[in-house]
Amino acid sequence: MAIDERQYQQTTWNQLEKALRWALNHLNLRDWQIDFMSDTLPKEDNDPVYAKFSSENPLVKKGSITIDLKAHKRDNVNPFCTIFHETLHIFLSDCKIENEDAEEAIICLLEQDLYTIFCLETKRKLVAYK
Repeated sequence: MAIDERQYQQTTWNQLEKALRWALNHLNLRDWQIDFMSDTLPKEDNDPVYAKFSSENPLVKKGSITIDLKAHKRDNVNPFCTIFHETLHIFLSDCKIENEDAEEAIICLLEQDLYTIFCLETKRKLVAYK
């Protein structure tokens, strides 16, 4: 997640699916086939996991995003920002960034801008930082 996280924003599954499609279109990732699902995700190194992107072979342009909506609400994390965060992992998957910290830093910078543009274009309320 980003260093400056946005507060939880109430949403529906349909709105999250639309946000995912919006992000895939705006990042020119229309050729990706993404399975989108909700599930409880286990902690990693004692830290909560809010979502996970997985792809067996990025060259096939098929993958899945699993999001833990209960954890978002419990920990006051914005699910829209999480979707954009995971979508940016897809966007950067072709870049072959070897340093995982560098990739996360790039994503954290871009996800907030993507969220802001999304809110402006869809007339959704832009929620404050925690």
